[in-house]
Amino acid sequence: MKKLFMTSIMAGALFFAVHVGFAATLVTQWEYTNDATFTSFTQTPDRISTVRIEDAGKTLIWGDNTVPINPNEQSSIVIGPAVSGTNLVTAISPAVPVAQPVIQVTHFNNSIDASYRTLTSAVITATIDFSPFLPDDTANLFQFSTTIDFYFFETLNANPTPDDIFVLKDPTATSGSFDFDGYTYSYVFSGGGFQNIEDVWGEAYSTYITNNLPDDASVGQPYIGWVTTEDATTTAPFFVSISAAPIVPEPSTVLLLGAGLLGLGALGRRRTN
Repeated sequence: MKKLFMTSIMAGALFFAVHVGFAATLVTQWEYTNDATFTSFTQTPDRISTVRIEDAGKTLIWGDNTVPINPNEQSSIVIGPAVSGTNLVTAISPAVPVAQPVIQVTHFNNSIDASYRTLTSAVITATIDFSPFLPDDTANLFQFSTTIDFYFFETLNANPTPDDIFVLKDPTATSGSFDFDGYTYSYVFSGGGFQNIEDVWGEAYSTYITNNLPDDASVGQPYIGWVTTEDATTTAPFFVSISAAPIVPEPSTVLLLGAGLLGLGALGRRRTN
């Protein structure tokens, strides 16, 4: 009977250990792929020409589209090709996650005549795939989609705001998490060129945004975005990083397991008596 009692206790202890994560395997390095396309946009009304998506969703272009096109009267935003790698390392607190570069977005900024329609907002839909690289486990693929939703302001090219402005509608929308084999993995997809507009480019730009936002705009301050130089090409890189924390069992689960062990102990003592 004592043998049965000890066997029950050991089995319960093993079950408990597995559930509190002692059997968890940390993925220390990930294989990843990031791609993105434009999925929607809005434009200024009642002007000639039109904003359009080209190159299988990779290019958003506006300005002159007559034949022949005057390239100096045409601007565009171009999303770079998909980026893959195997060097995404998992950070465990208190280590700071190391971000890896992924897609790039480039603004070809030309002066647009007021007779042409211009971009006013757009949505980039980005996909991110993760699969364990160390230890290798290609059977598990985690796929996520996130959106970069922004307003765009084609300024009047005069002081104090000569350059064009991008403003994120929700700067916090590019992160997420998933559970795998005893750990919660949290990823962050961030833009290297996006910063506090007033702090970096000055109060005149934040005032311009406030005065020109659509009536139904939901974006709050401080404005987070990107200001691009007129008659120049500006590229904003994007990055992805990942961190991990052990999954902590629910208190009710721990109590249930503890109660089960106590019950096994009581049963063993009663049978011994």
